[in-house]
Amino acid sequence: MTRRRPKVRLTVSAAVLGLLISGCSTVPTDSATVAINQVSGGVDEPVGVEPLSPEPGASPEEIVRGFIESSASTVQGRPVSREYLTAARAQSWDDTASITVIEPEISAVTSGAERIVTVTGQLVGMVDRAGTFTPDIDQFTIDLAVAQENGQWRIAEPPGGIFISRPDFVRAYEQRDIYFLDGTSRFVVPDPRFFVRGGRVQSTQLVERLIAGPNLWLAPAVLNQLGNVKLASNVLVTGRTARVELTQVGARSNEVLEGLSAQLAYTLLGQLSIQSLEVTVDGTALQLPSVGSVQELSDWLSFDPDADAGVVAGVGHYIEAGGVWTQDGPIPGPAGDGSYGLTNAAVSIEEDSSELLSLAGLAVAPGQSATLYVGPYGGDLIEVLTDGRLTAPTWSDVAEEVWTVRNGSDVVRIPTGSPAQAVPAPELAGTGAVRIFQLARGGSRAALIIETEAGPALFIARIERTADTIQVSSPLAIAPSLTGVRDVAWTSADSLIVLATESSGEQVVPYTIGVDGWGITELTTNGLPGEPDTVAAAPNRAPLVSAAGTVWQFITEVWAVLIRGQAPLSGTAPFYPS
Repeated sequence: MTRRRPKVRLTVSAAVLGLLISGCSTVPTDSATVAINQVSGGVDEPVGVEPLSPEPGASPEEIVRGFIESSASTVQGRPVSREYLTAARAQSWDDTASITVIEPEISAVTSGAERIVTVTGQLVGMVDRAGTFTPDIDQFTIDLAVAQENGQWRIAEPPGGIFISRPDFVRAYEQRDIYFLDGTSRFVVPDPRFFVRGGRVQSTQLVERLIAGPNLWLAPAVLNQLGNVKLASNVLVTGRTARVELTQVGARSNEVLEGLSAQLAYTLLGQLSIQSLEVTVDGTALQLPSVGSVQELSDWLSFDPDADAGVVAGVGHYIEAGGVWTQDGPIPGPAGDGSYGLTNAAVSIEEDSSELLSLAGLAVAPGQSATLYVGPYGGDLIEVLTDGRLTAPTWSDVAEEVWTVRNGSDVVRIPTGSPAQAVPAPELAGTGAVRIFQLARGGSRAALIIETEAGPALFIARIERTADTIQVSSPLAIAPSLTGVRDVAWTSADSLIVLATESSGEQVVPYTIGVDGWGITELTTNGLPGEPDTVAAAPNRAPLVSAAGTVWQFITEVWAVLIRGQAPLSGTAPFYPS
């Protein structure tokens, strides 16, 4: 949802707050969620400077502030934090029940008669037990009961879990991806998770979380070939090679084992300075016909949704005078010369050759219906769909089909050579009118801009695909701090670029953002002749925007013309083939 909830006063007890938050905000602070024999039995070293113990004679407000500051500790069990609690609560407090990330500016006020310290501030989001972040920018108010013990103030009713400021959270935790498979087993799908920064058993923790499965929101859209598998021991890293010893794998086809290996390879290789992978099953090296006993990421490039599309397929396109252009001029055929009066377009890539394969173009005349055309790149297009309103087309890289949303909520896909087919999306109608719909690489997510009661907002929905069914489900608002969202594009399978304003701002600017809503970063508008109105992106390619009727690329922290030394090229609605 994008509407702000009213501020709520919570009288906090360990039990009550745990119930209120446990659905969306929990993670164990040692980052090890699965106990497998003696796997990941080490204790992480402290990250940064450890917090201070309570000062003698500290006031109730100082005790509460010190307790919150002590949450930055990464020492297992948080012994310093427990010093701020009464003796009984120090024994029973569950510091692993939740992580609630807050802005650093808080207010702490004591009600003397009630011995209550009221803390108010602003949320950033929650992190669950598996390390999954969920954004939330509501204001919060929490009442903490305090009591005197041996002449010193201590917290008698702590919250379940921890409250930690955004800067402390960034210092103590880092985000890494674990990878599952899309519903067709063609691509790996990233699932971002938080871990204690610099944890010395992080490779084991990554595999543990991979075995434990995807986050609950993503689970219906992906497959996990490590489900029910067990780790026989900690992941052993020697030099730059990781050894993963598995057991309880059972009888599995080579195809399934290849998917399993791809999941491990993308999860471990390249993230922890690990370059190669050895997988054993019950002590015997895993043998696959396609690779050797030592695997590298290059063995599994066919699973990579962000693989380089090549020189030809990596060329930016845009709309000019109703036709599709590149910086070299109009593309061949009637789609280039403006015959169809296009306002948006999308181009698919042939998987094996990386050649430009098909073009889908949208024509919207003022006061008239929208028409979607599809045909070969450089050839004639045919009309495949006409309706009152259609979103800009987007190609699936899982299947040769183009998608659009009709009249704000009806998702439609058009497989090449087949008629349009409705895609069930029962939750969209109640969310708002869909203005933008863009499929992610790998096919398990889509980015949407939905016109909500509070204005246009950014959502991520999952694409649940099996051999027989497909549907769009569970649209999730991931950027509640951004308003007036204008356009969005995928920079990779786990990150986006979005045009929007911040809650306190007025100017539309580009932002990068993770697929889970973490890490919103504003990009400069230096070099642009005006506000950007559309955006395009692709892995390993410079983002493109249109502004004031011209097209620009983002290079070395500034927006530049497409052809160096020449005037800006006229155009709108840029896009990359996908």
